[in-house]
Parts: sequence; C-alpha cells; structure tokens
Amino acid sequence: MQIGRELGVAIVTGKYAPETVLPGEIDFAEDAGVSRSVIREALRTLSARGLIESRQKVGTRVRERDQWN
Repeated sequence: MQIGRELGVAIVTGKYAPETVLPGEIDFAEDAGVSRSVIREALRTLSARGLIESRQKVGTRVRERDQWN
C-alpha cells in the first residue's frame, strides 16, 4: 500500500500539520494516478492508526500527535 505509506510519511514529517484538512479523495486520486477506492483504503488505514479522522461536511483532518497510535 504505497499510497498510504506516502501519505503517512507526509503527515509524520509535517507536510500536513495537525488540524490540517487534507485534500479530497478525487484530488489525491488524480495526483497519484489511482482510483478513489485505493485512496479510501489508504485513508482507512491511516484512520485506524490514529493519524487522521474523517467527518461529514468537515473533511479529513490530521489528528494531533498525542492521539496517534
């Protein structure tokens, strides 16, 4: 799951700061050249690790470091 790893590294290294709203699935999919389902699976994995949280009408946000698993 290279997409998930790349996004995870971007979060951990600070490219996306805590409380940052991430770009939408479509934007990630177009940039990476993959389908939206691949992006959704990567986001689920990162969510399970506590790096991000998704909410309707708000988007996907990077969580604070102390909440990461």
